[in-house]
Amino acid sequence: MQPLFDNLSVIQHIHSEDSDESKNIRKMLENEKIVISPLAYIRGRSLNKIYFIVDEAQNLTPHEIKTIITRAGEGTKIVFTGDIHQIDTPYLDERNNGLTYLIDRMKAEVLSGTVTLEKGERSKLAELAAMFNSVKKFLTKNIKDINKKTLAVAYSGGIDSQTALHIVYKLKKELGFNLIIIHINYNLRGEESKKDELFARNIAKKYNLNIYIKEIKEGSYNKKNIQNEARKDRYEFFEELYKKNIFDYLIIAHNKDDFVETIIYRMIKGAGADIYNCLKKKNNYILRPILNFYREDIENYAKENNLEYREDASNKQNKYARNKIRNLIIPLLETINKKSKDNIIKFSKRAYLENKFLRKKINNI
Repeated sequence: MQPLFDNLSVIQHIHSEDSDESKNIRKMLENEKIVISPLAYIRGRSLNKIYFIVDEAQNLTPHEIKTIITRAGEGTKIVFTGDIHQIDTPYLDERNNGLTYLIDRMKAEVLSGTVTLEKGERSKLAELAAMFNSVKKFLTKNIKDINKKTLAVAYSGGIDSQTALHIVYKLKKELGFNLIIIHINYNLRGEESKKDELFARNIAKKYNLNIYIKEIKEGSYNKKNIQNEARKDRYEFFEELYKKNIFDYLIIAHNKDDFVETIIYRMIKGAGADIYNCLKKKNNYILRPILNFYREDIENYAKENNLEYREDASNKQNKYARNKIRNLIIPLLETINKKSKDNIIKFSKRAYLENKFLRKKINNI
C-alpha cells in the first residue's frame, strides 16, 4: 500500500504546508474521508455514496472485477485505473485481465466511460531509478548466488553498452559479483576502430576491470556479408571465453528499439510466428537486462549521468538493411501511428502465443 501513500504525499506537497489544499488533505485523512486500504473482504458488502478508486486493476481477474462492481450501491462511483502492459501475475495477459474485460463489456453503456492516457509523467530522477531498479531486479531474479558469479559486459563503447556497463558496475558492489569487459575490434573503420578499442581499454582502467579483446584482421570481411560475419565472430568469441570459465553470464545491451528492428527484419525475411523470441531476455548464459527500455530512455540515462561514449558513423548510413529499418522504415511508420513500435511488439507476441496455443492443442489431438 505504501506507493499509494507516496502518491498522496506528492499531491499534498505540491501545495505549501499552510495552504488550504494541504490542510484539506490532512483533515480528510484524519476524518477518514480518504481511506487507503487493500482490496479484501469486499464480498457481501454494499458500498453506498462512496467515490471508490481501484488501482492496479490490470492485475484483477474478470471475476474479481464483477465482484467489485456488484458491491456498488446508491450514489457510488467506481474508478478503475491500471496499465495492461504492466501485469505482475503470470496468469493474466493484455487480453484476459479484468481491466480489459471491463472496458470491452462496458463500452456501450451510458453509465461508464474510458480515458486512455498516452503518456505518463515522471521526474527524470524517477526515470533513472526505474532503469536502475529494473536491471537490479532482472539480475537477482535470473542469477542464482549472484555474489559468487562473474558477469561480463559485451562492450562496444557505444551509448547502449556504456549505459549497461554503468548500471551493472554500480550494482557490482551492492550485489557482490565480479565484473569484466569484452570488446571486439572488427577493424572496419580504420582509425576509428582503433579509437574504439582505446576507449574500451581506458574505461576498463577507469573502472579497474579486466578486459578481453579480440581483434579481427583488417580485410577479413571483404566480399562477405559484413554484419553476418561480424555477428558470427562476436558470438564465437563469447562462447570461447564462456567455455574457458572466464565468465558465468554475459550482459548484452540490446534495447527495445533493437527488438522492434529485429522483428521487422525477420518478418521481411519470411520468418514465422516465433519472431517474438528473436531476442530473449535470457538465453542460457546471455542476458539482456535493458531490453525493456527504448533508446530514448537510454539516451536520457546517459545524459543525466554525463556518460561519454563512442558514436559509430556507419549507423547513419543506409547501406545496411537494419539501418534502413532504423532510419527510414520505423520513422515512416511512426508518422502513421506514433505507437507503431509498441504495436509491432504486441502483435508479434500475440502471434507467438496464439501459435504456441494452437500447437499445443494440435499435439494433444
